[in-house]
Amino acid sequence: MTMQLQELYISNILQYISTNTLEWIGALFGIAGIYLTTKAKVACFPIGIVSVAASWFLFIKEGFYANALLQLFFALMLIYGWWSWTRKKNDRTIKITRSGWDGLALYTLAGIAVGLLFGYYFTGKPDSNVPYADGLTTGLSFAAQWMVARKKSENWILWIITNTIYVIMYWYTHLPVYATLYLVYLLLAIQGWYNWQKEYTKNLSA
Repeated sequence: MTMQLQELYISNILQYISTNTLEWIGALFGIAGIYLTTKAKVACFPIGIVSVAASWFLFIKEGFYANALLQLFFALMLIYGWWSWTRKKNDRTIKITRSGWDGLALYTLAGIAVGLLFGYYFTGKPDSNVPYADGLTTGLSFAAQWMVARKKSENWILWIITNTIYVIMYWYTHLPVYATLYLVYLLLAIQGWYNWQKEYTKNLSA
């Protein structure tokens, strides 16, 4: 590659980053926040708040209104989770527990129901992008984030499903950074499931 082509390549990358600042902030802080969540570290909450703030502005700009609303819910759940994980009950902080398959099914059905309502509401909005996919991922994310705040290990199963849909949706709507981000989230969710199961088993034997 000649020096001129290298300079042009670097210039294009810098231009892309400068014009997609919100996308990059949301992506980088999002990865850091999810990674810390897989380790059950309380620092995941302040890091996550930065990510959802950037994502809220981006989604409003791109017409993902259900997912913009989701970021507000995430912010509330991050604050609640921060409080829930750090408060002490009987001099002990909250431990990882299971909701069971029945509980997971209930959370999933509730998320789908909410998602269909969002999809129906946003259908017909002139600048609403893929309303039902937007609504479905929003509803499922509501349920999964609530499970995180309550430290239910099955949250990762729901995140694996949700992040798979997100990857397809963002790639289809030409947001490659976010499509890649949610692919990373998908891999982290798999790792999170393994880590939390390991921690849960450790707590049982303690």
